[in-house]
Amino acid sequence: MKSAAFSIMLVASIGAFSHHSLADCSFMAIAGAPKMPELIPEPAEMRALQVEMQEFVTRAESRLEVCEKRAEPVLYNMAVSRLHDKVDRFNAIARRYNSVVLAKN
Repeated sequence: MKSAAFSIMLVASIGAFSHHSLADCSFMAIAGAPKMPELIPEPAEMRALQVEMQEFVTRAESRLEVCEKRAEPVLYNMAVSRLHDKVDRFNAIARRYNSVVLAKN
């Protein structure tokens, strides 16, 4: 009886660990996003941020591609949504930056 209970606990633990690992795969894929400035960045900062975002998105997309087949669909979709949110935030900063640069010229 004791070994049956232990076996059930072991199977449950493995399932929880697998689920946690898959979640980590999706969310680790989008980790390391560049810090977004609160104010409109200077030209050199904006160029650096653009390069950082391009590298981040490329890296995140390739990592998510690996996770897609084995990740929990809901968690995978949440990670993709968060990636889109980060890109949308960068695009909003880029639009503000461009409008200020155009206004100065």
